[in-house]
Amino acid sequence: MKIYINKRKELILKFDFEQFGGIANETMQLKSCEFTKELEKEIKEAMQEIIERWQPFLENIPVDELFAEKQKQIRKFSDYETTLTDLVEQRFNEM
Repeated sequence: MKIYINKRKELILKFDFEQFGGIANETMQLKSCEFTKELEKEIKEAMQEIIERWQPFLENIPVDELFAEKQKQIRKFSDYETTLTDLVEQRFNEM
């Protein structure tokens, strides 16, 4: 499972369902049906309850500066890629 926090300090869960129920060497996936829809619904409801219970804990976590720095790093990385692309294009056009 991966746990994320977004800019709005909201908790996000990304589940790896394969870790539950045991994995046999030979499996067959159930196609979408009323049973699988009910399972998915109950799992999502349980996850939402957990998120709602822990959400207040995150309210005082100072993430604004972290996200601002992350955006700076992304822009810098993007600028490097743009510069590299421009250099390659310039060299290519000189051929």
